[in-house]
Amino acid sequence: MPPRTRGPPQMQTGDRVNGERRAVCPTSNINDAPNASTSTFVTALIFNAIVFAAELAAFTVFRPYFPAIYEPRTYIVPKEKRIHSLTSKFYAWPWAIFRADYEGIKEANGLDAYFFVNFLRMVTRMLLPIWLISWVILLPLTSADTSVANHTGLDRFIFGNVATDRQSRYWAHLILTYLFTFWIFYNIKREMRHFIQVRQRWLIDPVNAQSAQASTVLITGVPARYLSEAALMKLFSHLPGGVRKVWLNRDLKDMPDLHDRRVAACKKLESAETVLLGTAVKRRNKHLKKEAKVARKAEKKGGAPSQDTVQDGRPLTEPSVVDTEQGDVTLAEKLVPRAKRPTHRLPLFSWMPFALPLVGKKVDSIEWARNEIEGQRFSMERRWGARGGKVGERECLGA
Repeated sequence: MPPRTRGPPQMQTGDRVNGERRAVCPTSNINDAPNASTSTFVTALIFNAIVFAAELAAFTVFRPYFPAIYEPRTYIVPKEKRIHSLTSKFYAWPWAIFRADYEGIKEANGLDAYFFVNFLRMVTRMLLPIWLISWVILLPLTSADTSVANHTGLDRFIFGNVATDRQSRYWAHLILTYLFTFWIFYNIKREMRHFIQVRQRWLIDPVNAQSAQASTVLITGVPARYLSEAALMKLFSHLPGGVRKVWLNRDLKDMPDLHDRRVAACKKLESAETVLLGTAVKRRNKHLKKEAKVARKAEKKGGAPSQDTVQDGRPLTEPSVVDTEQGDVTLAEKLVPRAKRPTHRLPLFSWMPFALPLVGKKVDSIEWARNEIEGQRFSMERRWGARGGKVGERECLGA
């Protein structure tokens, strides 16, 4: 047999498709791909650092221009409850926050803001030691005197860079995992104990104990036989201090929607009446000026000097604004013809939240609003009278 000669790599033939054979190149090893983890990380780090610096600079520059958002308690609240600004220098706020006593947040902003700041402090207290210890111990263990093929750059510090003959180094990962877990549990338990103590001290404080927030309890899942104020007062009368007031959560069904429609009709009526009064004033002033012009022409023709006045004693040449100030809608409706009255279009369908231009029924805004207000008032009274204030959801508030 003739000796085999090593030639160039051959192309593998694939399946026949449409009478032709397609060549398939052998897949390359993924480990041969260039490692770009370091360059990718550095690029992302630089980009995010620039974005962070830009946002921080913008916040530092624009923060003093919005005191109502960032410093409302320095001037909005009464003087006896105001607090001092953290710093008078616009660029020194990070250092001022770092040095500030967070215990004072309870008196200035309440427990919600205090525990939010305390939560951030707890997270920092938990994660900062974990970050430092894990880097100091684990990074040398996964990179020094051990290596796996194709692991270069930042890949030398990953969990999988430990060689097969250095598997004992994984004990450090396991031990630190348990230590970090117990450290997190300890901080959570400590924070829960602190939360209970601060909350109880806050509730028994004389200043806060009398507030509605500290003495109001929401009770859900109330049985039907207790859905009355008298029954609930009797049920909880054994509590220290008793019960001062019980509020029942009533099932209003569609009454809130009826109320919203009535409020919208009131706003529409107010707007239409304002437009009507303005139109009436303009038309009346125009009419008075026309009469004054006719009187002056008659005077020039040899008549006596005209001193004609309107019913309120004003000369004809003086514009009238009395109707607008007094709100004489009846007179305004007489002065404005029906074609000049304010109108609007109704939605094409009842379920539509708004009307479309040039589509839908065109109605007189004032008449429609008056009828709508009266109709919604009648519907609300009828529904409330029919149900007699029945309790719907099994919820109540007690104080």
